[in-house]
Amino acid sequence: ELAGAAGVTVYVDTEELAIMVDDLCGVRPEVLPMAAAAEVTVVADAPQGPLVVYCPSLSQEVKGAIDFAAAAAGLADSLADRVEFRMRRVRQPGGTMPDVERAIDTAQAAGVAVIDGELTDDRFAELLSEADIVVVPYRSSSFRTRTSAAVIDAIRAGKPVVAADGTWGAAIVDQSGAGVPFRSGDVDDLTRAITEAVNRYPSLRERALDAAPAARQRFSMGALVELISAHDPQPS
Repeated sequence: ELAGAAGVTVYVDTEELAIMVDDLCGVRPEVLPMAAAAEVTVVADAPQGPLVVYCPSLSQEVKGAIDFAAAAAGLADSLADRVEFRMRRVRQPGGTMPDVERAIDTAQAAGVAVIDGELTDDRFAELLSEADIVVVPYRSSSFRTRTSAAVIDAIRAGKPVVAADGTWGAAIVDQSGAGVPFRSGDVDDLTRAITEAVNRYPSLRERALDAAPAARQRFSMGALVELISAHDPQPS
């Protein structure tokens, strides 16, 4: 409201969020895509060993990290010869999260590789490059109207994605055909989706690689600058 009253142009990254802001504040923002600054690499060579199924475990989606830990622990035995599960340990400033720690400890005991340590830009790119399938278990209640850098970077890198239905990430997966959706908050359905992504990996990988060039262009910093320049009048 303050931005609108001051004549400041407001930008958001999804149409759904623009509608929400308009309903709540009476200000209709401009919609521009999120730009991804990470330097990701498209790995064209097919994997030679077990598929690496990776969950970034971002701190803003704690419940999703718990869901992935439970699904991965349950699948560790049945997919042991075909998959290596990896997840980053969730960290939040200012406190511990016992429920998450218990879930991750259980997953680690079942053979899931838990990644600790500082996440530098280079380490982020390395982990994404090593992954074959990226699982982004955001809950639709919190990510219905929001984009996700984890989904963007996975698609830009040509990686199939498993994403919760009712989210922007699932919409991207549906448009590209480069992944599998699952019912938000349903560990059994997440387990099913991961298994399906593993079983369909060759075709999903092909679609993800096909979608990568357009995603790299659409979500680039250069494209965002061009769009902002087109929206904003030049100073006289």
